[in-house]
Amino acid sequence: MALPSHRSRGSHRFYHDIQLRGPIPPRIVFTPNWVFTQNPAIEKALTDKLQDDAFWTYDPLAQRGVQNFSWLPYLPARQAQILFARWHDQFGIYHPHSWSPALVADRLLLTLHHLKPLMAGRDAPWREGVLNVIARQARHLRRNFKKGSSAPQDMVRIPLAHSLTTLCIPHDPTLGSPIEDQLSIALTAIAEGHIPKSWRDLTQAVEDVCALQNLKAAFASRRLSPPPELKEALKVARLSVGGALFKTSAWHVLPAQREGNQGLLASLALPQRVEAHPLLAQLGLYPLQGKGTSLLADGSHIDTPFAPHAFGFADEMGALVTNCGAPSFLAQSLHPKLKRLYPFLQSAAAASGLDCLRSSPPPYSPANIIREDAPAGQLLTLKHVDGPNEYQRRLWLTADGQALKGEDAFSGAPPLPPYRFHLAPGVKALYEQGNTHISLHRDQGGPWKFTTSHADMTVEESVYAGQDGQLIKTDQIVLIPHRGGIRWAFTKD
Repeated sequence: MALPSHRSRGSHRFYHDIQLRGPIPPRIVFTPNWVFTQNPAIEKALTDKLQDDAFWTYDPLAQRGVQNFSWLPYLPARQAQILFARWHDQFGIYHPHSWSPALVADRLLLTLHHLKPLMAGRDAPWREGVLNVIARQARHLRRNFKKGSSAPQDMVRIPLAHSLTTLCIPHDPTLGSPIEDQLSIALTAIAEGHIPKSWRDLTQAVEDVCALQNLKAAFASRRLSPPPELKEALKVARLSVGGALFKTSAWHVLPAQREGNQGLLASLALPQRVEAHPLLAQLGLYPLQGKGTSLLADGSHIDTPFAPHAFGFADEMGALVTNCGAPSFLAQSLHPKLKRLYPFLQSAAAASGLDCLRSSPPPYSPANIIREDAPAGQLLTLKHVDGPNEYQRRLWLTADGQALKGEDAFSGAPPLPPYRFHLAPGVKALYEQGNTHISLHRDQGGPWKFTTSHADMTVEESVYAGQDGQLIKTDQIVLIPHRGGIRWAFTKD
């Protein structure tokens, strides 16, 4: 069965049919590798939406998860083919929204990494239609490389997707070279230690590392010489992303960030080394490590209107303190209630930090950071000045991993805002009125306790938004300060 036709305005069709015209690739000559943990909840929700016309009404924000093909890894072959055909019928011909270079790059990378289910059991016209869509999108990317509008490393995904596409299909002069100038410039910047801002979203960072590894493998498979910067850029990328993990298949979820796919993370086997700290500092991320414990602090969350300095904390059994997370764009498309919840997940109350909005207007300034390493542990001081308000957080993680101690100071107009510590799913807080501490328990791993001074503490309900759209009821510790400065500690019981 051939792919359905798409109706479009004349100018869009001219660009698509004439300017993006070229030979249809006869076959795939390299298939990138991608290990992905399946999710039955997303698969079921997607299957239910296959014939829902409202699901395909294009809204650039709500439908990002549909347009970037993030649904493709979750579906078996037949369902993936139905969804691809629906997308092609609605958006398969150029439109400035659904064919923006960033979306096309996302779409190409996921299509190339999951071609097998798209092609499985289909006839020649179908396969030809899929390959034609891939080739036209690659030509579109080549025509829309941006120059001078951003730092070179921030544009790496677009030339990366173009280059990998040219290596996955037989040589076609209309697609350009797999080593375009834009790719070499971006790889050079990363190799020199300049990290893309988009990698603050660790989900995108991991996907880019996977694509870089597959690009290296594609050059080897085609017996072509890769750009000389690729090897070092891949090394820097693996190092920087690995430094944000607390184990090989999980990272700390910071405010409004998503979980990582455990299968993909585990397959990359990213290193966890202290050499990553200067690279992560470019993204405003600051890790501390003790024996069997790990912390990641957000020192420069400059794109949100609430105070920075939230953190995630984990031991060898998993996360203890986290933030409320965020559903993927795909989950928001599948579950409208998550779209309504998203503003809360980006609020101060959803972060493990000071529940306070900034008093000054954007653009917001980053925090001042001081890091001190000693044999007994690591100290991180984060200070933020916001108009008349000053906020300082000091985090001390002992080298033996037995304690995380904190000091928070806030000076500003009363009333003093509360501090929140959102506990990870599976961590239960037990507190009786009048006790001097809160006990933290979970099914696996030793217990912890939380203590504080100069503040009243309570345990309240919280919520954790997983990437698959599930909302998990959790606990949070809330501190109401008696004065501008408080102390608190998590210690192994």
